[in-house]
Amino acid sequence: MKHNRYLINRVMRSIVLGTWVAMELSVAVSCDSPTSEAASPLLVVEGSIDDGGFPVVIVTTSVAVHSGYHEPLDSLGSHLLRWARVAVSDGEQEVVLTGKYDRAYTPPFVYTTTRLRGEAGHSYTLTVDYGDYHARALTTIPAAPSVDSMWVLPVIQDSLCSIVVTFNDDGACRRYYKAYVRRGRYGHQWLPAYLGTVSNEVLAVGGNELVVNQASLATDASQEYVPYFGYGDTVSVKFAQIDEVSYRFWSDFDNNTNFSRNPLFPSVTPLRGNVEGGLGCWCGCGAVTQEFVLNDWRRKQ
Repeated sequence: MKHNRYLINRVMRSIVLGTWVAMELSVAVSCDSPTSEAASPLLVVEGSIDDGGFPVVIVTTSVAVHSGYHEPLDSLGSHLLRWARVAVSDGEQEVVLTGKYDRAYTPPFVYTTTRLRGEAGHSYTLTVDYGDYHARALTTIPAAPSVDSMWVLPVIQDSLCSIVVTFNDDGACRRYYKAYVRRGRYGHQWLPAYLGTVSNEVLAVGGNELVVNQASLATDASQEYVPYFGYGDTVSVKFAQIDEVSYRFWSDFDNNTNFSRNPLFPSVTPLRGNVEGGLGCWCGCGAVTQEFVLNDWRRKQ
């Protein structure tokens, strides 16, 4: 019996009868045959550490999904692990993270610390222990990308827009980039921009542009996804350089998100994470961020 498990960090999407249903939870999904038994839950780790920033980690267990699957949304909180031992080591010291409720995240519980900041060029090992679950992951924080500007690109009668990142890549070595978005002035959680992952293998040497659109957060499968930002939105963009293992994860994420929107080409590819002993991704980012208050945008044009 084979199981295809899919992890969508930050925004959990489950395959139910071939349809992607956004559930805004950070858990993994197992897609089984109608006659198979539910797969045993796996540990799911979602974590990041930025250059100059503190580590943030969310720990859950997977949800097994098959054709007869049904689990009320209000019961999915049982998959969130609140008493795990989560630690980050920079090779010289290990810091145990503190779990706390934070409504700015979905799910609203994170492990973090103010005793350790990320630094570009350094590697960080994450360990997670909870009962019989034991997981380990390693990431390196690259330098921040060479960003020239971020600017607003009007679309659809100037009422909707995308944000464009203009950046340089010298092509001297393989580099990987990822765009994240955050809605609201006081939001904390960075979500993956739609199709916002790119390798310089497909970029020109010198100046390049990446169009950044919003993440899909619809909780209703019948709701049409609109990738653009609207007039009145406050949006922050984080454009990051990431390492190769993180790139593979987010590239698979983009492919799953893209193909799952087409009923003729359902997603069947498991995401290649870097967590040993579980599913997920521990991602280091060297990033440039900028906030856009789109209330003021049209007056500035």
